[in-house]
Order: sequence, then C-alpha cells, then structure tokens
Amino acid sequence: MLSQTQSGLVGVPFARRRAFLRGEFLAEAGCATDNVYLLSRGQVRCFSLSEDGCEATTAVLGPGQLVGVGGLFGSRTHGVFVQALTPMQTWVMPTTAWEQEMHRNPMLLGLVVGALAQRVAMAEGLLRDVLLLPVRDRLGDVELRLAATLGGSRPALSRSQLAGLVQARPETLTRVVPTFPMRKDSWREASDGMKTRKPARAKARSRRTFREGDVLEDLDAPLGCVNEVLEGQLQIALAGIDKRELAVQTLQAGDILGIAGLVGLPPNGLRALALTDGAMRTIGARELLRAICDDPPRLEALAQQLGTALGQLERRLGFAATRTARQRLVVYLRELERQAPEDRRARSHAWLAGRIGSSRETVTRALRVLEQDGVITRDGRQVRLSGAAGTLLFPQSARQQGQHRRGVHEAARYPHDQSRQLLVVDR
Repeated sequence: MLSQTQSGLVGVPFARRRAFLRGEFLAEAGCATDNVYLLSRGQVRCFSLSEDGCEATTAVLGPGQLVGVGGLFGSRTHGVFVQALTPMQTWVMPTTAWEQEMHRNPMLLGLVVGALAQRVAMAEGLLRDVLLLPVRDRLGDVELRLAATLGGSRPALSRSQLAGLVQARPETLTRVVPTFPMRKDSWREASDGMKTRKPARAKARSRRTFREGDVLEDLDAPLGCVNEVLEGQLQIALAGIDKRELAVQTLQAGDILGIAGLVGLPPNGLRALALTDGAMRTIGARELLRAICDDPPRLEALAQQLGTALGQLERRLGFAATRTARQRLVVYLRELERQAPEDRRARSHAWLAGRIGSSRETVTRALRVLEQDGVITRDGRQVRLSGAAGTLLFPQSARQQGQHRRGVHEAARYPHDQSRQLLVVDR
C-alpha cells in the first residue's frame, strides 16, 4: 500500500484528501469515471441497480482498496454505485493523471493489480454463493470472505443490506442462522485464521497438460499460489455442491486463474473445459510477482485481465439479482443479442443453464413457458427474444416508476423492503 503523510500520498503528487459522510456516493452508475479513490478509512458498499429496481451488492470494501478503476481500462462510465457505509476518508486522484502515471510507475500499477485481484476473487466467490449454494452454506462462505477482505473488521451492513449481499430474505437469515452475524470478536478471529494458514508447497512450475474436451477439476490454486495458462484455451466455470456449474470466462495463454490463492481467500470451486490442447502450471505467488514486476507489459496484461473479469462478474451478479430463472434467462439472452446481434449460433439447454447458474431441466421448462407466453421464438435450437420480453422483466408497476439514474429508486426485490428508498442526487 502507498505510504501516507499528513500532507499527501507518497509518490502521487496529484492525490487530494476527500471525506464522505455516511450514505454519500463516491461513484454512481452511468456517471463519468473522472476520479479514482483510494480508501484510507471506513467502508463502502458497491452495488448495481437493475432497470426494474433490483439491487445486487457486489462488494464491501475497506481501507487499501481502490474505487472507480473502470476508467483505467477504457470504461467511460461507472458500472456500479459506490456508497459510504460509514464516514469515509479517501484519497481522490483524477483518472487521466493516474492512468498516465500508472504506465510509468510500476508501484501504482501493482496497487491496481492487488486491489483488482482481491475484488475478482471476492466477486467469483459471491457469484458462486448466490447461484450455486444453499443459504446456510453461502452465509458461512461470505463471512470468511468479508473477514479477510476487511482485515477482521465487522462489515457495517444493515440486516437488509446483508440479505441483499447473499441474495436472501432478511427473515431467512434469522431462521436459518439465528446467531448471524458473527460475534464482534469472531470477525477478527476469522481474519487471523485466514492469515495464519500456511501456504501449500506447490511443486515448482508444476505443469499439467490437457487435451481438447478434457474436464479439469479442482483448479483452485493452493494458498500462496496461482495457476497460469501456458498454452491453449480453457472455459472456466464455478462448481456448486451439486451438479450445477456456472461458466464465467474463457482464458488463453498468459492468463492467470485461481486468484483466491494469491490473495488468501477461500477457494471458489473452479473447474474448466479444455477448448483446445494446451498446458498450465502452478506457480508460487512470490515467483509470479517477481517475474511480472520486471516485465511491465506482462503486469499491464494482468491488470487488463483482472479489470475485464471484474466487470463481467459484476454484471453477472446483477443478473443473479433478478427474481426467477425465467427472468435471468431473458436477461442473459438480451445481453447476448446486445453483444453480438448477428450471432445465430444454436445454444443447447445445458449451455444456457451453465450461464445462468441453473439446471438443464429448469432451462428446458423455462424456455417452454417463455415460448407459450410469446416472450421468445424458437427455430430449432435457435432462440430469439420478442417484444414481449420487456413485459416479463419490467411489469407495469415497475415501468411506472422513474427508471433514470437521477431519482428515487425503491428496493423492489422483496415486498417488505418497499419502504426502503435509495436517493441518488446530483453532485
């Protein structure tokens, strides 16, 4: 972490102090990515807000983390809201100045990589929790991740916000785990337990080859290590405790996976399907860091990989906040059409299930109902959305509500949360 003095941030002459009150926004989805914030005190909540008013919390961040890094990777607007959970002290830096200095100063680039690595590992685990694990299991996993990322500090979340983080109803938290959240001292104990875990002794440059079509299990790297793709392409998925899995990204030569081992977080249940012949290796984090510190282009490539992965994971967490499998399926099909409107490839039911964190049988039933309701049309295995898709995603009550960014958005996920409002104001 960068050294701080009373007058400034060492090595960053363009950094300025800025304080935020509890409830204020550091960043707003849809607004220009003008600044990058380094948190020095307090906690913030990152969340997305769908067009029908569903909130999806993607992270809870504390001191040492960066906010607003999307602008460093070509994004002109913020993808999520960032709201202060407590009074905040931050260092604010213009995005353009940071980006220019980052390419000359490996220390700043390393700070970005470290912050992104922790957020990607957290987002991967959270996405697996909310789509592939039962409530009881996801609560325990989220506890460990928050304890590690916040340095043992108890997250400053209300019960309703905590329920939104794990995407469960507040009363479910009380019913399933009556003593949740953990005792105040338990957060520190959980964090210390993560820190004192001994790194596994991975074989130096342990190499693993694969052939096209191979399924690679248990790809979470040991603590203190990461996996690196040396040759070929892998389709990475998060696996649940049952047969369900969720495809998240495709990696190629030079990409890193198993980031959780690098930052000391619990494993994310990674597995992969080999798209081509190739090989990968397990490498110690220290060895990797030494290598990339002496190779700025490689460090920049890792930062780009992590920045892209974080954006994708946050969008997937937003999809997960939609209420039903049918709505998640429609949201994903609409995203496919936006990204590749001319793509007419047929998608199997199993392939679609892997993208929305559901089972093949559920997707089959959902497609049948959607076709009967006129939401989709099918030509063999090709699926296209019709104009009725908006009716499913945005019922009349939601459409009547103001959907633009500057306004009052009511939390619409649960009936008992209707009185809770989120006020987004101009700065």
